[in-house]
Amino acid sequence: MFVIPFLFLLLIASAASAHGSPVEQRSAVCKPVGEATKLVSHSVRDGSTGYFETVKKNQGLALVRANSTTEQFQFYECTPPSINYRKSDYRAKYGQLQSTKHKGKCVTAGNYWIQRTGCLGGDGTFEKFPSDDGTITLQPCAKQDTELMRRQWLAYATISFKESCNTKSVLQASYRGDTDLEALIGDSEKSHFSYIDGTNKHTHRPQGFMSNTFPKGC
Repeated sequence: MFVIPFLFLLLIASAASAHGSPVEQRSAVCKPVGEATKLVSHSVRDGSTGYFETVKKNQGLALVRANSTTEQFQFYECTPPSINYRKSDYRAKYGQLQSTKHKGKCVTAGNYWIQRTGCLGGDGTFEKFPSDDGTITLQPCAKQDTELMRRQWLAYATISFKESCNTKSVLQASYRGDTDLEALIGDSEKSHFSYIDGTNKHTHRPQGFMSNTFPKGC
């Protein structure tokens, strides 16, 4: 006689408890991977090599291409702050890239591209957010799932140009719903992340790799 009311009360209590429970907030735990190195800029077209460094720009710090630099960067592998971020596997490490010159500051993409699904389930279109010029800056390193972390989450992977010619590269990793941006491209005014393929106009512009010097013959 009392079974149904009792179960009903249990369901109400469970629902109230679930509704009142806050969503778990995780802080990313990070550790350095490999050694701190320079960011090398290499042009596939003419083989020229340069470097990336940070300069003061618009009351902040921006990443630009330079002929020489002493600045180094350290990649930190981090635990994902939420399920929206990729975690490390055998193909790549995921986390943030910090400047050794500016402690506590991480390389931060100027924007990202959200992939919109097409009307028939296809790839659809890509929308850039926010609609600025995409300049890469140094910002305080984020620890939780925030807009800032979304721009700082990078992949650290080995790129093979040919047999016995490997080097490390940093890519803008895909947040859930975003598209990967496969190269760090720069000039003396600014740098940005870009998608690279055989038809992209940026294919032969200088791209960024983590190395004190770019391997000869690559």
